[in-house]
Parts: sequence; structure tokens; C-alpha cells
Amino acid sequence: HITPFVSVIGGKKGEFIMEDFTTVAAGCRIICGSEEYLGEGLVGPTVPEKYHDKLNIKPVIIEKFASLGTNVVVMPGVTIAEGSVVGANSLVTKSTEPWGIYYGSPAKFVKPRQKEKMIKMAEELGYKYGK
Repeated sequence: HITPFVSVIGGKKGEFIMEDFTTVAAGCRIICGSEEYLGEGLVGPTVPEKYHDKLNIKPVIIEKFASLGTNVVVMPGVTIAEGSVVGANSLVTKSTEPWGIYYGSPAKFVKPRQKEKMIKMAEELGYKYGK
């Protein structure tokens, strides 16, 4: 589920993958690609390619049962691991561990998230977990 005002940035080469039972809340920014802004070149989409700064283009993946709260920013190459949730207004610069609750800037692990109850509910809906 992708809610209003979400941006996915990365151009033609950027890749964003969402798996089953995932949510991206309002205002999130998924950054699959960006200039590195290190001064190795100019930045912006109107600059000819030969003058570009170094590009960082990597997939962003949200694994099953994971969610992003309102206004979360996810940087290139990050995987939001299965069952993880990231709290509102967080900045995710590194991949999360499965079934964790994260928040902050940068996002940090806070506590584990319940797995068994969520999987049971999904299976009651006909979802074949682990198959």
C-alpha cells in the first residue's frame, strides 16, 4: 500500500521493490538514486551526463510485513527487512534487521516487533507464509 504524497526518486536506473503486506505512509521519500554531492561534478537533471557528480543508484527493498511511517526517508541500497517498521520522520541510511522497530535520524533499533500474531492473521487470510 502506497499512500498519498510519496516520492520515489532514482530515474530510469532506480529500482524500488515492495513485497506482500507492506505499507509506505504519506510523505515518504524513497531515494533509489542520487548524486553524491562530493564535488566530483555538477548536480541536477539538466546537467549533461559527462559533467555529472558521481551517482549512487541502488535498489530500495521493503520486504514482506514491513512498513514505513509518515515522512520517512530511505536512502539508496537500504532493505527494510521482513516485519520491520520505521517510525515517522525517521531517516534510514542502513538496512534494518527482521522484525524490529526503528526510529530516529538516523533510524536506530528500539525493540522487537511481534511476528507470530501477524503471520497467523495473514495465514487466516489465505497467505502461504514461507512457501
